[in-house]
Amino acid sequence: MKPKVQAIAKRFAEYLVGAMLQRSGAEFLVVETGHAGSADFLVRDGDRYLAIHVRHTTDPKVASKIWEKWLEGPAVSAPGLADTQTSKEAADDIYEPHLVIVTGAGEYVFADGATAPFLAPDDRTSLSMLAPSSIVRKRA
Repeated sequence: MKPKVQAIAKRFAEYLVGAMLQRSGAEFLVVETGHAGSADFLVRDGDRYLAIHVRHTTDPKVASKIWEKWLEGPAVSAPGLADTQTSKEAADDIYEPHLVIVTGAGEYVFADGATAPFLAPDDRTSLSMLAPSSIVRKRA
């Protein structure tokens, strides 16, 4: 996919996830774009925040591969985390990273069990669960 088309698809995916968060009534913040490695949304879950990273793919069959690759990678932080936290461990306690994958024109959205309750699909979108993996997210 060409970089410009990929950027448009990513923006569309972020818009769709934002609409799903709003529809569910979740308390969330949209994170400024342009921060390398930053989350796209911070969703309040009690005393914690879920740092949601949104990805887009044209093929729903590769969603599990994208998720497993993401789990194997180093942990990413939420924006401004280094400024507000004294250590990486403290940051992980507050901002728990999660991935949401949007496919095609938004027909399928994939999320884990912790994130899915905050996403309310409409009649054009199907919400699917990413199965738990034996892979544990690596800490940088």
